[in-house]
Amino acid sequence: MPNLLRHSKLTTQLDLLCPAPVVRALVSGFCLALILGIPLAPAYAQDPVTVAEVKRTAIVEVIRTSGTLVSLRNAQVSVRTAGLIESTAAEAGDMVTDGQSLLRLDAELIQSEVAVAEAEQQQAEALATDAQQQFEELATLEQQQSVATSEVRRARAELAAAKANATAAAANAERSRVILSQHQLKSPFAGIIGERYVTAGEWVNPGDIAYQLVDPKQVYADFYLPQASARFIKKDLPVQLLLNKDRSYKGRVAELVPVANQPSRTFRVRVKPNDALLQDTIIGAAVEGEFRFELAEQGLVVPRDALVRYPDGRTAVWIAQQNDDNQWGVSQQQVTIGRTFDGLVEIVDGLSADARVVVRGNESLQQDQQVELVEASSNGDR
Repeated sequence: MPNLLRHSKLTTQLDLLCPAPVVRALVSGFCLALILGIPLAPAYAQDPVTVAEVKRTAIVEVIRTSGTLVSLRNAQVSVRTAGLIESTAAEAGDMVTDGQSLLRLDAELIQSEVAVAEAEQQQAEALATDAQQQFEELATLEQQQSVATSEVRRARAELAAAKANATAAAANAERSRVILSQHQLKSPFAGIIGERYVTAGEWVNPGDIAYQLVDPKQVYADFYLPQASARFIKKDLPVQLLLNKDRSYKGRVAELVPVANQPSRTFRVRVKPNDALLQDTIIGAAVEGEFRFELAEQGLVVPRDALVRYPDGRTAVWIAQQNDDNQWGVSQQQVTIGRTFDGLVEIVDGLSADARVVVRGNESLQQDQQVELVEASSNGDR
C-alpha cells in the first residue's frame, strides 16, 4: 500500500509538471530527474574548438579597386572633305588592316577638277619653257651687242612670271589630287571597327565621325588609386586582375601618371595585362585590380575566422588559456583591428604574440567555458 500511494503521488506530480500526454511521453525522464533530484549535465561541456596562434609578421597592404580596359589607340575616324557617301566598306566588328579603304565619297566632280588642273599645269609649264628659250636667245644676242639691254630685262621678267605660273599650276593640280584622295577614307592603323556612324547616301562635312577604330593589341587597364599609396606603387609591380569576377589574370604596372585628380585625391596607374587577357578582353570592360605591397612595419595577425563582430560595432576574439588543473578554458577579449590580407587580420590593440585564439567553434562559446583544443593546420582545416 505505501508503494502504491508513493506511485500515485509521483504520478500526480508528473501530471502537474507535464500535463500534455505527448509532451509527458517525451520529457518524462527529464521531469522524473527533477523530482528525484538526479543531477543534470554540466552547463558547459568540453566542446572541441580549433585554435591558431597570434603571429607577428610583415604587414601587407592590399588595395582592391575597379578599373577599365582601354586601348592606347582608340580613334574616332573622321572624313577630311565634304561629299556624298557613295559606299561603305567596313562594319562593326570587322578587323581592318592599316590603309584599308573604309568608305568612298562621290568623286565625279573632283575628278573633273583634277583633269582641268593638270591641263592648266601642262599649259603653264609649256609657256615657261618657251619663255626660257626666248630669254636664252636674247641673252646670246646681248653678248653680241645685237639687242637692247631693255629687251633682255623684259625677257628675264617674263621668264620669272612664267615659272611662277607653272609652279602655281602644279600646286593647284596637286591640291586637286589630294582632295580626290580624301574622297576615300582609309584606316589609319590596323584594328577592330567598334562602330560605324554613317551610311551610303549621307552627306558628310570635314570632321564628321564615320567609324570608331580600336587597336586590340595595345590594351591596358587603367586604375585610379588613393594618392597616399603613391609611394608604394612602382613600375613593374605585380597586379592581379579579375575579369567578370571569375577569370583571373596577371599584369604589371606599366605607367604611373604623377598628376593627382583634385576632387577624388587619386592618381592614374596603367597596368599591362598578360597575353591571356588580351585574347579574352572586351575594350571598355570593367576589371578588378588587386595591388599588393609589403610595408616596412610588422604587426600581430590572426586568421579572419577568429573575429567575432557585434551589432554595436565591437570586435572580439576568444582566447584559449590553460588553468592550474591543465584544463583549457576560453575568455573573450575585445580587439582593435587594422588591415586585412591573405585571410589574416592585423590586430592593432588587445592581443599579445603567441596567444591562442579560437578560429572554429567560437559561435556559441561562453566566458570561462572549458574546451578541448584542436590546432589549426596550415590550410586552416581541422
